[in-house]
Amino acid sequence: MKHIWSILCKKSIIDAETNNINIGEVLEEITFHIPMEKDFKLPVNFNFDYEIISFWTSTVRNNEEKFYIEIEFVDPDKKILNKFEQTITFPKNKKRLRTRIKSSAITVTKGGGYLFKIKAKEKENSSFKLLTEIPLFILIKRTLPTSK
Repeated sequence: MKHIWSILCKKSIIDAETNNINIGEVLEEITFHIPMEKDFKLPVNFNFDYEIISFWTSTVRNNEEKFYIEIEFVDPDKKILNKFEQTITFPKNKKRLRTRIKSSAITVTKGGGYLFKIKAKEKENSSFKLLTEIPLFILIKRTLPTSK
């Protein structure tokens, strides 16, 4: 298995005819607006849809290839907030593969730079190796109430 690329986006759509992927709204920064009158304490889980899409190639020919991925979501203080693990299997004779990890919530401890760390391993009992990091800058803005 070889990691080619990973990207963080709001949504993706796979074309049924071509099997190509349309990646919508690549995410580099997000802002959460919190009204001043709302009781608000950090950390907090926000409802927020996103996907992490990765593209892989197989290094094994004529056989099925299995590998394991781990994605860590790390806050500005380097604390791991969430961890996702998944087993991936390349079907026999398949040379390319895409993975899509979808989530509908994100944990925020404070404003600042967060990282999605993409790791992989080829054997179940071996250690994960870091392949890439996807940065995401999160802003938290307190807003005044709108006049009616």
